[in-house]
Amino acid sequence: MKRIVLVSGILLLFSYYGVCEIKPSTKNDIISSFKNIDKLTEQGKENLVNIYMSAIEIEKRATNPYLAKEIAKKIIDTSKISEKDFNVIRSKNGFSEISIAWAISRLTKIPLTTIVSELNEYGVDYIVDKYGPECEHIASEILKLNPKKTAQN
Repeated sequence: MKRIVLVSGILLLFSYYGVCEIKPSTKNDIISSFKNIDKLTEQGKENLVNIYMSAIEIEKRATNPYLAKEIAKKIIDTSKISEKDFNVIRSKNGFSEISIAWAISRLTKIPLTTIVSELNEYGVDYIVDKYGPECEHIASEILKLNPKKTAQN
């Protein structure tokens, strides 16, 4: 009986940590980002391409599970959100969109959750148009999420 309880407890613990894991970027996330760039270019919003190129750099690095955790940790720590909140945001957005929202949040001092809810409702072009004049350095701010190069990455 003790053995069953012990095994059940261990399985429950592993399943909990498996749910809380940061999901790395996928090929589909990157393809989606390129489709967004294509759409923005067709709409004549080339000014957003520079921002998206920085965001895609973060998305590309986040394909590595270790780097995805490092990027997520930086977003979580600087935005003062929980890992659970990050995972909810991540379930609806790629790292590129999250990094754009994070940069705008940092530059405007508006909570990340507020920016992300606007992003989900209206899209990236809306939030950049809305907050762009206040944060002309969005692309360079996004690149601050880039983890330092180490032997592990």
